[in-house]
Amino acid sequence: MGADAGKGAAGVSFDYIFYWGNNERRADFKGQLCRVIRHGRMHSVLVEFQNGERLITSERALRRQEPAPTIAYMPAATNDGEREGIGR
Repeated sequence: MGADAGKGAAGVSFDYIFYWGNNERRADFKGQLCRVIRHGRMHSVLVEFQNGERLITSERALRRQEPAPTIAYMPAATNDGEREGIGR
């Protein structure tokens, strides 16, 4: 995924993945990125997909999109087994 993965045309973040696919309509949306527009009663939410289509569903149908992995810097070990830049 690129740096702009999960971003809409206006820079809006699509933080969720629609997870349910238990009927024909939901099967079309399964695996697509979406964002929550409104929260309703009894755990219902209005979601918008990247193509602009909206759907009212249960919030249980959504999963948070996992963030892109970050690469941490690990200093190289020196010959004596200590890490560079770490003093004692």
